[in-house]
Amino acid sequence: MGQVFNPAQLGHSLQSEELGLVEAIAVWCETLQGKDTFNGGLLALCKAMCADAAAIVRLRPESGKPGRAICVDYRGRNVGAPALKRSYGAAVMGEYLALAKPATIWQSTTMDDDQDPALTRFQNQRGLKDLTVIPLAQTARGTDLLELHFAAPLDPQAQALLNCFVGTIVRAWERRQPGLFLDSLLESACIHTKLRADTPILDLENRCKLSRAEYRVCVLLTRGLSKTALLDELSISKSTLRTHLRNIYSKTETANQAELMFQLLAPRPGGAANHQSLAM
Repeated sequence: MGQVFNPAQLGHSLQSEELGLVEAIAVWCETLQGKDTFNGGLLALCKAMCADAAAIVRLRPESGKPGRAICVDYRGRNVGAPALKRSYGAAVMGEYLALAKPATIWQSTTMDDDQDPALTRFQNQRGLKDLTVIPLAQTARGTDLLELHFAAPLDPQAQALLNCFVGTIVRAWERRQPGLFLDSLLESACIHTKLRADTPILDLENRCKLSRAEYRVCVLLTRGLSKTALLDELSISKSTLRTHLRNIYSKTETANQAELMFQLLAPRPGGAANHQSLAM
């Protein structure tokens, strides 16, 4: 017979965890006033909530793209698996992305079985079980999300703790220093692009692990083919092309077609590899 849940015991056991999260919230508030970096604020939340990774992202629901995010991976370096480099919040929010109220809590463990393959692949590679998403704001510029990745589904204690403090997290976001997030986002994007610049997408080693179909899409994009021309050349449907592109963005750590094209066409030391045989 299962153990009976005792709310009094829960309240007692939360005391030390509450203290840790209070300290993390203080760092979060300082971050949003420009007194600490976003990496520092996210890292503090990760430690307090025992999360493996965290991200902040601004998504435009109509774009259907992952969006550019500021990411912190607390445990990724220790497990030898791919670090968090992008947002997966849209995969959890789905059609409710533009409707969700700030300070609500959304979890991937409550989703249907048709989870985004990119999120499933990342969770499997990292041994993660849950992605918790908190809408921070809904504005004309888009939806701001806080994402926390966990190695195990949140237990009742962690859920109660998050429920207690989610309002404070969101209020601090609302009162953040103007322009701070966008400046940090642009700085993070520049650093991320520089780190990727020397990693070719199309090479004989296929280091991005593209499928044959995805590789062909990339090759045809470098030849200047439009999406309409790609459909004709490959004899595929629009939904299939969207799936290929979504997988390519995930594997190449790019946010959209413009960024993908930049990486595909960027000059590399030693010249481009001959990738025609792999594409055929």
